[in-house]
Amino acid sequence: MLWDRPDPARLVQLQSDKDWSALSNLYPTLRGDPQPPFERSLLVARGAGSISAVVETRYMDRDYRSDFSAHHSKAFISPAATTHRIHFFGRAIRTAHLGALPRNPEYRGYMVIRPREVARVGRTMLMPPPTMQDFVRVKGRDRVDLFGTELSVIASPFMAQDRELLRCAHVDSWMAHYSAYLNGVVGRLNSSWFALIPGPGIGRPIPSTGLDILQVSELLRMAGLPPVILDIEQLPRVATSQTLHWVPQPSPPRKRSKKQHPGYWDYRILRVCCRFLNSGLPVIVATAGHVFVLIGYERQLRPGQPDLINLIRHDDEVGPYVEVGDIFNDPDGYTPWQALIAPLPEHVWLSGDLAEYVAGRMMEVRSSAWSVRV
Repeated sequence: MLWDRPDPARLVQLQSDKDWSALSNLYPTLRGDPQPPFERSLLVARGAGSISAVVETRYMDRDYRSDFSAHHSKAFISPAATTHRIHFFGRAIRTAHLGALPRNPEYRGYMVIRPREVARVGRTMLMPPPTMQDFVRVKGRDRVDLFGTELSVIASPFMAQDRELLRCAHVDSWMAHYSAYLNGVVGRLNSSWFALIPGPGIGRPIPSTGLDILQVSELLRMAGLPPVILDIEQLPRVATSQTLHWVPQPSPPRKRSKKQHPGYWDYRILRVCCRFLNSGLPVIVATAGHVFVLIGYERQLRPGQPDLINLIRHDDEVGPYVEVGDIFNDPDGYTPWQALIAPLPEHVWLSGDLAEYVAGRMMEVRSSAWSVRV
């Protein structure tokens, strides 16, 4: 299809498998290669109850335009300068509604589509799947305008790497940034900023070979989110039943050899991650060859056994809202995790483990005094 047609929008009804396939087929790939982030995003939109979509053509996406200016416009063959933005609705939308949407159209969010045959998924804000709705901790409200109608969605931001300018570390840093921006913590930065901002040791930005942990740390610091970096092999001591009597007993360690990496057995990883997530702060996980962003978790109570923690992540190679069951045997092959990078607002000065201990002691002291008065 011509990229900028029909102008200004295409209306797609999503009532059947055939309709969803038709929407997917609007964006084919080279040689029919799979595109997991795109397919996963459509699956999330469908799971949220979307029954209509408005494909906004010739959309001037701020992030893609910055990427286009920085890199794509200088390529031997340049792609289109505009994107498509797919809006999903839980109510049936008709052509007559485009100028004035009906009240409460049950907006499910949007997905920006880059004019490329690979790595199509740009800035995306889709409602979490119903089964994860209560467990996504890192999210914000994004407001958009569709032909004069203001819409809003509460979601966790996602973006896939484009494999040229933006690599996984860049888009993961952008996801953490955009979440902080939606919550009023930092000002807005374009995605290309994360690829081009100069810094010690980053080297050639194009083509990028990715970033190491220290480079990611410096990038986040310059974005106003100086991170806490935790080596999985040197995790801090956390509150236990010996320091706070109400803290559950630690989970029994897995069987391991003396030299086995803690990423295969150390349950403290879960406690550290959940501490940040409980505060609405994302955690970037670094593995041997990839990074991704944790955005939430589900706790399943098991009487007589340690609670089961299922983490939720955005993975730019797989898609948004991916459940991680056993972190010690990562379903996508990322075990063992090497490091945790937690971007924090500049004025958060107390470490999470110390804050938990101090708050716990205060609760114990106050509860004891209340018991005496009674």
